[in-house]
Amino acid sequence: MRRAMIGLILSLTVVLFSNFVFDESSLKKAFVESVIDNETFIAIVDGNKIKVKLLGVDVEDWTMNYYGAQALKLLQQTINKIVYLEFDNAVVTSDVEVFAYVWLELPNTIQEQGKTYVTQEEISSKMLNALLIVNGLAYPEPLFAGLKYIKVFEGLEKYARTNLIGVWKNYYAPPRVSVFVTPSLGYYHVSTCPLLQTINWSFIADYLDAQAMGYKPCPLCRPKK
Repeated sequence: MRRAMIGLILSLTVVLFSNFVFDESSLKKAFVESVIDNETFIAIVDGNKIKVKLLGVDVEDWTMNYYGAQALKLLQQTINKIVYLEFDNAVVTSDVEVFAYVWLELPNTIQEQGKTYVTQEEISSKMLNALLIVNGLAYPEPLFAGLKYIKVFEGLEKYARTNLIGVWKNYYAPPRVSVFVTPSLGYYHVSTCPLLQTINWSFIADYLDAQAMGYKPCPLCRPKK
């Protein structure tokens, strides 16, 4: 059921990172009592009521943004269900409010050289924080650069952006256009420019990079980009 939530994307073609050391015994079993907003809920942990905020994600305001509202719906599907909280040593928590990775179910693990690891596939399909990002419903939180799973989150965001998922649906990245740069002339050229035949050395760059380096369009071939 959880894997079917709002058409979740499970077949990922993103950059794979190393497996992550995982200690299942450190997880806290939690019963989700209610949802406050699209990144915060109230849970019962060890008989105590605590506020849980999703760690490492930045979600749009659900009252003003369609995808923020979709994130809220996804979070609301956890009400009256058991989840598993994983904490990060980089973040300080308290007895009444915690930041956590929220596992919708216990991940499968692998054993290597006496250690237990969790794979990126398990993270992207069973961790709520990651599911929000890969479905284009949240962004990696830039303030949490040192988090355990932040590189995975960034890779999942890249996947969502490349495939125009969720908030990235209307995202447009201008196509990269290669030009030939002649440092001695201070210009960039199209490949058919006659001036290239008279220059001993040139290099290929994206036209935006060429512009950023201070090169001007060749007045002879007049590259459009």
